[in-house]
Amino acid sequence: MIRITERADIRAAASVLAEAFRDDPLFAHFFPDASRRRDRAVHTFRFIVSHAVGRGRVYLSPRRDAAAVWLPPGISERGLADQIRYGALRMLVRQHPRSIVRQMRASDFMHAIHERFLPAHRWYLSTLGALPSARGTGAASALVRGMLDEIDTGALPCALDTHNGNNISFYARFGFTVVHESAIPGTSVRHWTLLRPTRAR
Repeated sequence: MIRITERADIRAAASVLAEAFRDDPLFAHFFPDASRRRDRAVHTFRFIVSHAVGRGRVYLSPRRDAAAVWLPPGISERGLADQIRYGALRMLVRQHPRSIVRQMRASDFMHAIHERFLPAHRWYLSTLGALPSARGTGAASALVRGMLDEIDTGALPCALDTHNGNNISFYARFGFTVVHESAIPGTSVRHWTLLRPTRAR
Protein backbone atom coordinates (compact mmCIF):
# COMPACT_ATOMS: atom_id res chain seq x y z
CA MET A 1 0.00 0.00 0.00
CA ILE A 2 1.09 3.56 -0.70
CA ARG A 3 1.03 6.21 2.02
CA ILE A 4 0.16 9.51 0.39
CA THR A 5 1.61 12.90 1.23
CA GLU A 6 1.42 14.94 -1.98
CA ARG A 7 -1.37 17.25 -3.14
CA ALA A 8 -1.90 15.28 -6.35
CA ASP A 9 -2.35 12.12 -4.32
CA ILE A 10 -4.90 13.86 -2.10
CA ARG A 11 -6.97 14.59 -5.19
CA ALA A 12 -6.59 11.00 -6.36
CA ALA A 13 -7.72 9.55 -3.03
CA ALA A 14 -10.67 11.95 -2.81
CA SER A 15 -11.73 11.00 -6.32
CA VAL A 16 -11.60 7.28 -5.52
CA LEU A 17 -13.66 7.77 -2.36
CA ALA A 18 -16.25 10.01 -4.03
CA GLU A 19 -16.83 7.32 -6.65
CA ALA A 20 -16.83 4.53 -4.05
CA PHE A 21 -19.49 6.30 -1.97
CA ARG A 22 -21.69 7.35 -4.89
CA ASP A 23 -24.47 4.99 -3.74
CA ASP A 24 -23.75 5.01 -0.01
CA PRO A 25 -26.91 5.75 2.02
CA LEU A 26 -25.24 8.50 4.06
CA PHE A 27 -23.95 10.32 1.01
CA ALA A 28 -27.29 9.91 -0.71
CA HIS A 29 -28.71 11.73 2.30
CA PHE A 30 -26.05 14.45 2.11
CA PHE A 31 -26.48 14.92 -1.64
CA PRO A 32 -29.94 13.76 -2.80
CA ASP A 33 -29.32 14.68 -6.46
CA ALA A 34 -27.63 11.51 -7.74
CA SER A 35 -26.46 13.21 -10.92
CA ARG A 36 -24.38 15.70 -8.92
CA ARG A 37 -23.53 13.57 -5.91
CA ARG A 38 -20.03 12.50 -6.91
CA ASP A 39 -18.94 16.00 -7.93
CA ARG A 40 -20.16 17.46 -4.65
CA ALA A 41 -18.94 14.60 -2.48
CA VAL A 42 -15.39 14.93 -3.78
CA HIS A 43 -15.03 18.19 -1.84
CA THR A 44 -16.03 16.44 1.38
CA PHE A 45 -13.47 13.74 0.73
CA ARG A 46 -10.76 16.26 -0.13
CA PHE A 47 -11.35 17.79 3.30
CA ILE A 48 -11.30 14.38 5.03
CA VAL A 49 -8.18 13.24 3.19
CA SER A 50 -6.32 16.54 3.61
CA HIS A 51 -6.95 16.48 7.35
CA ALA A 52 -5.77 12.88 7.65
CA VAL A 53 -2.64 13.48 5.58
CA GLY A 54 -1.76 16.26 7.99
CA ARG A 55 -2.83 14.55 11.21
CA GLY A 56 -3.18 10.82 10.48
CA ARG A 57 -2.61 8.33 7.66
CA VAL A 58 -4.03 7.94 4.17
CA TYR A 59 -3.22 4.94 2.00
CA LEU A 60 -3.90 4.12 -1.63
CA SER A 61 -3.77 0.67 -3.14
CA PRO A 62 -0.94 0.07 -5.64
CA ARG A 63 -3.39 0.42 -8.54
CA ARG A 64 -4.86 3.55 -6.94
CA ASP A 65 -8.32 2.00 -7.00
CA ALA A 66 -8.92 1.85 -3.23
CA ALA A 67 -8.22 4.29 -0.40
CA ALA A 68 -8.26 4.19 3.39
CA VAL A 69 -8.22 7.10 5.86
CA TRP A 70 -6.99 6.44 9.41
CA LEU A 71 -6.92 8.78 12.40
CA PRO A 72 -4.73 8.07 15.44
CA PRO A 73 -5.87 8.47 19.04
CA GLY A 74 -6.86 12.00 19.92
CA ILE A 75 -7.20 13.25 16.33
CA SER A 76 -10.84 12.46 15.56
CA GLU A 77 -12.06 16.00 16.23
CA ARG A 78 -11.49 18.91 13.82
CA GLY A 79 -11.33 22.39 15.32
CA LEU A 80 -12.07 25.61 13.46
CA ALA A 81 -8.42 26.06 12.48
CA ASP A 82 -8.34 22.55 11.03
CA GLN A 83 -11.55 23.14 9.13
CA ILE A 84 -10.16 26.26 7.48
CA ARG A 85 -6.75 24.74 6.84
CA TYR A 86 -8.00 21.54 5.25
CA GLY A 87 -10.70 22.87 2.94
CA ALA A 88 -13.99 23.53 4.71
CA LEU A 89 -14.30 26.88 2.92
CA ARG A 90 -14.16 25.08 -0.41
CA MET A 91 -17.00 22.87 0.74
CA LEU A 92 -19.06 25.94 1.67
CA VAL A 93 -18.58 27.36 -1.82
CA ARG A 94 -19.09 24.15 -3.80
CA GLN A 95 -21.89 22.47 -1.83
CA HIS A 96 -25.47 23.46 -1.04
CA PRO A 97 -25.95 24.92 2.46
CA ARG A 98 -28.48 22.20 3.30
CA SER A 99 -25.86 19.58 2.45
CA ILE A 100 -23.40 21.25 4.80
CA VAL A 101 -25.99 21.23 7.59
CA ARG A 102 -26.72 17.53 7.01
CA GLN A 103 -23.02 16.71 7.23
CA MET A 104 -22.56 18.72 10.41
CA ARG A 105 -25.54 17.06 12.09
CA ALA A 106 -24.34 13.58 11.14
CA SER A 107 -20.85 14.39 12.41
CA ASP A 108 -22.21 15.65 15.73
CA PHE A 109 -24.34 12.54 16.10
CA MET A 110 -21.41 10.20 15.45
CA HIS A 111 -19.18 12.11 17.84
CA ALA A 112 -21.79 11.67 20.59
CA ILE A 113 -21.99 7.94 19.85
CA HIS A 114 -18.20 7.66 20.00
CA GLU A 115 -18.11 9.44 23.35
CA ARG A 116 -20.62 7.00 24.75
CA PHE A 117 -19.60 3.65 23.26
CA LEU A 118 -15.92 3.80 22.32
CA PRO A 119 -12.68 3.95 24.32
CA ALA A 120 -11.08 7.36 24.14
CA HIS A 121 -7.63 6.07 23.19
CA ARG A 122 -8.15 4.29 19.87
CA TRP A 123 -7.38 4.36 16.18
CA TYR A 124 -10.29 5.24 13.89
CA LEU A 125 -10.82 3.98 10.36
CA SER A 126 -12.50 7.13 9.14
CA THR A 127 -13.12 6.06 5.55
CA LEU A 128 -12.51 3.04 3.35
CA GLY A 129 -13.63 2.73 -0.24
CA ALA A 130 -12.83 1.07 -3.54
CA LEU A 131 -13.82 1.76 -7.11
CA PRO A 132 -16.51 -0.61 -8.41
CA SER A 133 -13.92 -2.26 -10.65
CA ALA A 134 -11.75 -3.05 -7.60
CA ARG A 135 -14.42 -4.59 -5.40
CA GLY A 136 -13.75 -8.23 -4.69
CA THR A 137 -10.08 -7.96 -5.69
CA GLY A 138 -8.73 -7.66 -2.16
CA ALA A 139 -7.53 -4.07 -2.69
CA ALA A 140 -9.54 -2.66 0.22
CA SER A 141 -8.78 -5.66 2.45
CA ALA A 142 -5.04 -5.12 2.01
CA LEU A 143 -5.37 -1.51 3.17
CA VAL A 144 -7.18 -2.64 6.33
CA ARG A 145 -4.93 -5.57 7.09
CA GLY A 146 -1.71 -3.62 6.65
CA MET A 147 -2.71 -0.88 9.07
CA LEU A 148 -4.20 -3.26 11.64
CA ASP A 149 -0.87 -5.06 11.82
CA GLU A 150 0.72 -1.78 12.90
CA ILE A 151 -2.10 -0.96 15.33
CA ASP A 152 -1.73 -4.37 16.96
CA THR A 153 1.98 -3.70 17.47
CA GLY A 154 0.96 -0.72 19.58
CA ALA A 155 -1.70 -2.75 21.40
CA LEU A 156 -4.53 -0.33 20.66
CA PRO A 157 -8.20 -0.82 19.76
CA CYS A 158 -9.68 0.44 16.51
CA ALA A 159 -13.16 1.68 15.62
CA LEU A 160 -15.17 2.66 12.56
CA ASP A 161 -18.65 3.67 11.43
CA THR A 162 -20.66 2.40 8.50
CA HIS A 163 -24.03 3.27 7.05
CA ASN A 164 -24.34 0.22 4.85
CA GLY A 165 -25.31 -3.00 6.60
CA ASN A 166 -23.66 -5.03 3.85
CA ASN A 167 -20.27 -3.85 5.12
CA ILE A 168 -20.60 -5.43 8.55
CA SER A 169 -19.62 -8.95 7.46
CA PHE A 170 -16.58 -7.52 5.66
CA TYR A 171 -15.32 -5.82 8.81
CA ALA A 172 -16.17 -8.84 10.96
CA ARG A 173 -13.43 -10.74 9.15
CA PHE A 174 -10.93 -8.39 10.76
CA GLY A 175 -12.38 -8.72 14.25
CA PHE A 176 -14.72 -5.72 14.34
CA THR A 177 -18.05 -6.13 16.12
CA VAL A 178 -21.07 -3.82 16.32
CA VAL A 179 -21.28 -1.85 19.56
CA HIS A 180 -24.09 0.49 18.54
CA GLU A 181 -26.84 0.56 15.93
CA SER A 182 -29.51 3.18 15.34
CA ALA A 183 -30.86 5.60 12.75
CA ILE A 184 -29.33 9.03 12.40
CA PRO A 185 -31.96 11.29 14.00
CA GLY A 186 -34.39 12.81 11.53
CA THR A 187 -33.33 10.47 8.73
CA SER A 188 -33.88 6.93 7.49
CA VAL A 189 -30.11 6.33 7.36
CA ARG A 190 -29.01 3.42 9.54
CA HIS A 191 -25.80 3.84 11.49
CA TRP A 192 -23.50 1.19 12.91
CA THR A 193 -20.44 1.79 15.10
CA LEU A 194 -17.95 -1.07 15.21
CA LEU A 195 -15.03 -1.74 17.53
CA ARG A 196 -12.04 -4.05 17.27
CA PRO A 197 -10.58 -4.65 20.74
CA THR A 198 -6.89 -4.49 21.49
CA ARG A 199 -4.91 -7.36 20.07
CA ALA A 200 -1.42 -7.20 21.53
CA ARG A 201 1.34 -8.91 19.57
